[in-house]
Amino acid sequence: MKMIFLMLFLVCCYTFATPINSGLLLWLDASDSSTVINDGSGYVMRWEDKSGNNYHATQSTSASRPTLNSNALNGKAAIRFDGSNDGMFISDSLYLTRSYTVFIVNQYYGSVQGRTLQSRDINWLAGLWAGNHGHYASGWVSNSSYNTAGTNTPWISEAIGYTSSSAYYANGQNYTVDSNPTGNPGKLALVGSGAYNEQSQADVAEILIYNRVLTTQERNAVGSYLATKYSMATSYVNVPEPATLSFALVAIFALCLKKRNR
Repeated sequence: MKMIFLMLFLVCCYTFATPINSGLLLWLDASDSSTVINDGSGYVMRWEDKSGNNYHATQSTSASRPTLNSNALNGKAAIRFDGSNDGMFISDSLYLTRSYTVFIVNQYYGSVQGRTLQSRDINWLAGLWAGNHGHYASGWVSNSSYNTAGTNTPWISEAIGYTSSSAYYANGQNYTVDSNPTGNPGKLALVGSGAYNEQSQADVAEILIYNRVLTTQERNAVGSYLATKYSMATSYVNVPEPATLSFALVAIFALCLKKRNR
């Protein structure tokens, strides 16, 4: 019986230790130091994509490179942009069109409060802008005085691009005001390297981008993974993936059968 409870515990830990993989285009994770490539002078020249697609974020101009802050968001690492001239270009090979789901864990740490994740082709953003959190897709999906981001307050911003509509969630809550905007972001950038040079004193800890609209269950799985990792109180509900539940049931059944046949 003790072994069964241990198995259940380990399976639950596994369930929420990794995000959904199906349709994952880009995964930038500052807490994985092996993916943050330093230029030798303390600045980040490349932030490597963990999805396996090699859509790395890079900056070839030394003066525009951000730094790695190892204790930025509730004890977790983040890429820190100085609000002056920092930015990074996400690989040209990633050209994002609908449908999509975008997660970004970000926060302001200072008074320069512009963009975090934005397009290089059109006016599109997800995450932070002008002191607020929100989503713009050639029109505001969500941004108002009710979306105040604050400083040193992390947000899990979630932009959803359906075929003919949009949605925006933050920390698991629906902040969508207008679902009509349908801009396609195309090529992407961080902070000042996009179509609009709107600098930010901001920390970006993690980005996950999918080439489809995730189900509610999948969104909760990714959101719960991020909330747990960054010690954030959110509205996401822990819902194990069906595949993980199947694995758990098979493993427990096999264990019980083995014990019974002894």
